[in-house]
Amino acid sequence: MFSVAAVGFIVITSIYVVPNASFFFHGNQIEFADFASNALQITNAKHFAEIHGNHSRWGFYHPGPALWYLYATGEYLFHDWLGVSSPHAAHVLIGIVFQVTCAVVVVLYVARKTSGIVVPIAIALLFVHWNSMLGAPNSIWPPHVLYGPFLLLITFGAGVASGDVKLLPIVIFAGGMLVHGHVAQPLFVIPLGCLALSSVIRGGEYKNAHLAISALILAVFVLPIIVDALRGSERNIVTIFHHIKIHAGNHHTLPQGIGYFLSFFLYENKQEIVQGSATFSLTSYLWVHPTLWLVIVLIIACALTPLTRASRFVKWYSAFVTIAVILSVVWSTIQDGEMYGFNGNFIYAVVYLLYLFPWLLAATATSPIKYSYMLAGSLVAVAALWNMRQGYMLSWKGLSGLFIPKPTFTIVVASDQFDSQLKAMTEGAAGVYITFKPERQFEAFAVINQINHLGIPFRVRDGYTFLYRTKVKKHEPELSMEVCGDSGPILPHPHNLPGSTAPCHITVTSMPTGH
Repeated sequence: MFSVAAVGFIVITSIYVVPNASFFFHGNQIEFADFASNALQITNAKHFAEIHGNHSRWGFYHPGPALWYLYATGEYLFHDWLGVSSPHAAHVLIGIVFQVTCAVVVVLYVARKTSGIVVPIAIALLFVHWNSMLGAPNSIWPPHVLYGPFLLLITFGAGVASGDVKLLPIVIFAGGMLVHGHVAQPLFVIPLGCLALSSVIRGGEYKNAHLAISALILAVFVLPIIVDALRGSERNIVTIFHHIKIHAGNHHTLPQGIGYFLSFFLYENKQEIVQGSATFSLTSYLWVHPTLWLVIVLIIACALTPLTRASRFVKWYSAFVTIAVILSVVWSTIQDGEMYGFNGNFIYAVVYLLYLFPWLLAATATSPIKYSYMLAGSLVAVAALWNMRQGYMLSWKGLSGLFIPKPTFTIVVASDQFDSQLKAMTEGAAGVYITFKPERQFEAFAVINQINHLGIPFRVRDGYTFLYRTKVKKHEPELSMEVCGDSGPILPHPHNLPGSTAPCHITVTSMPTGH
């Protein structure tokens, strides 16, 4: 089993790395927009100085920094030791390794609990599924990376509940990654985690070692949250609860929540347009997209499976998936603001597990019922392929794009020249004060990140303190720099960055004392 896992891991990882070899092994990537501000936190994690997750558009940080420490580890391994082209490329590479590992482990575990025939079906489905959705495995934008841990939580949670108590540490690890990654994940992790844990305690088959390892993993994830809670007025946890309190009444309707959840089966990536409308009608939506009725039937069948004679693991798998579906709809109704697709990107893990469900039934059933499940699985697969065509790979014209590995999702430019110019401009500066207009913040983040890589303290205009770990004091001699000014070196502008594409000059308005 280990050798099969190793081969599967290497092959799938290569599929996403080799076509993007120039990105990983040649040139220098300068991150823009959210990727640049996130890189600042990854640098903090590299110095064991980060206790928060990514910054939310609502003004708080998501609960924990686990992802930043994952990417910092990738930077140490792939960039510092093995020479991958840039820190950002190393972050993306470790992200792919992580997502592929989660998926391969899930597939092989499900096959071990059912039948080996599931493996080729699950891998083929995974590949087409990944190519049709935004996010995993080759994006490190935080809303896109919960896919792998969510797969682990549901699948191994079902495994623990069905008797594989030794897998409890994996469930705790997955739950910790999810809670650190997004403020809404306790809604999923607590019920599903408690269900798995209660089954362990009720069954009485656990060993103290399983609980000890699980407790240790839990402590690692809880530690930064406790550190934050002890920070007095700067506590992020207080900001989170304050936001929840003042937005408690900002709910969406149940039909909108159901429609939002179902939209992930269509790979629309435009949920905010469909469900963001005040006149949204679930009936009309289902009429326009009849394949969603098959999805509803699939969910109902999954919910009823625990009442049948299916294998113990399949029953618990069905129970965990069903609960995840219900909680996803609940989350859809209570999320704040517009119903953006990235708010529920983790739902793609539920989509995948539901599409896999009929094949698990077929793998564990006896003839002739087995063939009925295989027919149902084939019907679901055809409907899934039909829906996947609406994914963002549609630009490949037809279904052919579903079988071509998608490119890396990021916003960067490659410019060694700009790096050298920036280094020359800041040489000798005790600190840098960076000014910019709000509409040019994405470019400013890129410059700030590069200055941070140079090890120079910086401060910025009010309203952007989330960029800081340490900052230069106002009275220290500093260089004043305007991003997107009127003269000076030009910062390259990526073609896919939203907003203005006007040239962005870096203007030095004063030099540090004694320069």
